[in-house]
Amino acid sequence: MALVLALGPLGLEAARAQSAELIDEIVVVADPLEFLDLDSSPSVYGLDLSYAQTPRAISAISDETIARFRIETVDDLAAVAPGTFTGSFFGVPGSVTLRGNRADSYFRGYKRVENPGTFPTPIGASERIEVVRGPTPAIYGAGRVGGFVNVTPLTALTQKRIGERGRLFEIGAAVGSYEKRIAHGSAGAAFDLGGHDAGVY
Repeated sequence: MALVLALGPLGLEAARAQSAELIDEIVVVADPLEFLDLDSSPSVYGLDLSYAQTPRAISAISDETIARFRIETVDDLAAVAPGTFTGSFFGVPGSVTLRGNRADSYFRGYKRVENPGTFPTPIGASERIEVVRGPTPAIYGAGRVGGFVNVTPLTALTQKRIGERGRLFEIGAAVGSYEKRIAHGSAGAAFDLGGHDAGVY
């Protein structure tokens, strides 16, 4: 019994020494759904930083994600952006709630008029939607502490969608209960302007 008690601490130290051995660096990168967006965006904080470096909690929703999850209104953002909730505006998708506060709305970094359910906020023809949780950066002036939604239109993405040169036309409609009837259409074209690539959507 005394021998076992004497060897006990030695065995424990040996196990600790084995577990403390250094191993090679392990880097795990996985995004099977291709849902993450690690690009940079100067419109969020005023600096050209990646989303990982920006001191805000950001959900960057690309046009592929918009199509995949059928995001048509701001209420649909709750399905892809954590901490995002829909407000009760008599069924009108005007704005979302972030961290308990109604979110501000921006269009390419420019603040829009507050929309407390007055009219549906159009986000369908968007290249990227950035849902930023946290106080509004100083470059935007006074803002809500919950966060804001910044929408980038599809104009800059026209060439990527339709190729180097060409045109794109889309039309669609939706019918539902409570006399829901929605029709939408879009058109885009890429062209050369003074030797520079250009496009409209």
